Amino acid sequence: MRARLKPILFALLGFVFIWALWNGFSRGGQDFRVFHFAGHLVLEGRTAALYTEGPDRFLYAPGFAFFMSPLSAVPETPALAIWLFATIVAFVAAMRALSKRVGAVPVMLAVLFSVRPIAIDLRYGQVNLLILAAAVWALLTWFERTDTWASRRALGASWFIFGVAAFAKIYPLALFLFPVVGFFQKNRVGRRSSFAALSGASVGAALLLLPPLLLTGVYPAWLDALARKGLPTDTHNQSLLATLVRVFGGEPFYSLGMGGEAIRFSGIALSIAATRVIWIFFSTIVLGSLGVLAVRKEEDPARRRLVGALGLALCFLPAHLIWKSYFVLGIPLLAVLFGEAAEDRRFQAQIFYPSLSLGIILAFTSLDFVGARPAAWIEAVSPFFWVHLVVVIMGFSRLYSRSSARSS
Repeated sequence: MRARLKPILFALLGFVFIWALWNGFSRGGQDFRVFHFAGHLVLEGRTAALYTEGPDRFLYAPGFAFFMSPLSAVPETPALAIWLFATIVAFVAAMRALSKRVGAVPVMLAVLFSVRPIAIDLRYGQVNLLILAAAVWALLTWFERTDTWASRRALGASWFIFGVAAFAKIYPLALFLFPVVGFFQKNRVGRRSSFAALSGASVGAALLLLPPLLLTGVYPAWLDALARKGLPTDTHNQSLLATLVRVFGGEPFYSLGMGGEAIRFSGIALSIAATRVIWIFFSTIVLGSLGVLAVRKEEDPARRRLVGALGLALCFLPAHLIWKSYFVLGIPLLAVLFGEAAEDRRFQAQIFYPSLSLGIILAFTSLDFVGARPAAWIEAVSPFFWVHLVVVIMGFSRLYSRSSARSS
């Protein structure tokens, strides 16, 4: 069955990715246009204008504009083609690495499940697929570490790349809990591996953060831009805080699919203070869960992968701003769960219908299928967030059920 499914999934995903790439290229990559313009400002020596000029607001760390500047020397259209090509190459490399551990079919099913956030990332020319690739490499080297020079060299290289990605986007920084906790372990492998990972990440962070600090002093403008951004309540923001404000705040909000028309929920309202208390409580649980994962000691490689995939799926959930494309970071967790389901018929029966239902909800609630107005109301309650949260709960359930089975 799996042998027959593999070529079908490969062909289907090939078609979907050709469409998604063409869609992203033909629409011009709205976010990439912002990155490209920011790089141009660096080339022109106008870094003071990074957070005041552009086709849309640039909110990344100033070093990301420096990082983009070589690509910005190329005209925008071919630069976008290079960007999308690099994105796909990095993503495919990460998925191949996962396939070697959990199997090709589980990975392709996970990618198919996540086609919508993948397509959104490519359409806007965003960075989340690149961050996913960097995180997969970093976590695989961490959870497969050994007390060898080759392992420490791989850790340094992978966490160097991840350091650049994490400090550009900020939300993946929570994953540093793994090597930080490892640094305080009593065994030599943990300390040496942590030193290699953190050293590589520190060099990557310095490469991204120091040039604008030394050359321009533009950081106050970045912090001011972040403060002025506030909390976007349009339906593209799928964070818990934005959801609570939209549903219970009583204020109008907007959907990209409905242009400038505002919509509003009526009924019981929560104060801004109450929504923030709920959000802070949830974020504390998420960060605590990450800490619990970081201190777990697992010998089984499959269980290590599950721990790493759960950490990646959790790392961005405390953010107040979670665009739809962030949810590509759930792909490794889905792949690990589907891989375990392929080996465990009982677990397969447990997750088949929930996974199918969640995938259908995620794929077929866009305006292309239900229309602009119904899609706006559906997206207002953040289906991306809730579907992702259910998958995370399934992951923890699997992790602890296996622990119980082994202890008994």
